[in-house]
Amino acid sequence: MSKCSSARPTKPLPPHIEGEYLYRGIYRGHPDEANALRGHVAPGNPKSNITEDEHNLGEVSANSPFTSWTRDPDIARKFAKEDGVVLRVKTGAPPEGAGWSWAWSPDRYYEQEVLLRGPRSGDIEVFLP
Repeated sequence: MSKCSSARPTKPLPPHIEGEYLYRGIYRGHPDEANALRGHVAPGNPKSNITEDEHNLGEVSANSPFTSWTRDPDIARKFAKEDGVVLRVKTGAPPEGAGWSWAWSPDRYYEQEVLLRGPRSGDIEVFLP
């Protein structure tokens, strides 16, 4: 695990515990890879009016207020590829005053997708796939 560091993680993703975590796969060369390595996630445009439906259809990530997460670590590993990283956060509501929130996804691609609106950091774990 690596938190708040720009170094690549050295530990693989721990075994999945159903319902306890959400995951995000980041491939090497992803536009936001540097932030991901530091345990920070930022959407393309936090002030955008793009809807959950539009985000889920794809091709709008650079201007979306959302980042995509999944309940399934294997789906995150697929997006991370062999040389990327997998981010992990505990499930649950944001604390009071947080600048982020969870949003429903239409999940048209059956990825067990959950959307995160806004930037998030401080509690994101970073692992090897």
